[in-house]
Amino acid sequence: MVKNIVILVLVVLAAGEGYFLMHKSNGPMVQGAERENAQQPRPSGAPNRPPILGKGDKLMGSPLEKFAFKIAPGDIPPESQAKLTGFAVKSTKLADGSEQVSLTPKDADDQFQQYTVKPGQVLYFIEMTGSDDVGSQDLDKNYRDDYGMITDANGVIQ
Repeated sequence: MVKNIVILVLVVLAAGEGYFLMHKSNGPMVQGAERENAQQPRPSGAPNRPPILGKGDKLMGSPLEKFAFKIAPGDIPPESQAKLTGFAVKSTKLADGSEQVSLTPKDADDQFQQYTVKPGQVLYFIEMTGSDDVGSQDLDKNYRDDYGMITDANGVIQ
């Protein structure tokens, strides 16, 4: 009998604590990282990260567009070349008219990337954080934040 009373008291205390926490936060209870993110305002100087886009999304006109620099087909424009710090680019024309583009990192810890750009498509280099590049050393200090993205002629991601 005493055991049942102790269990009942513990259940009531737990329910009361949950009720208190829910009303103290003026909303539903959230766990772990969700609570941290929900309760901490974004610092005013925090960078706004562009959304993650995928196949079928339109690159052109999206917030990610300002990070996109054309690298194929054809010659790499000077503005794009300046964003390729830490990478060597090699383009090879294929028999079907496509262009195979390899992005080889100059640091072995970064990731090799290779793309096949078909006629009518465009390959962009997405330079997410230009502040991590050390141009004088041709070094990209933030690995795997820069990548290629292929679009069709209308800017839709392939």
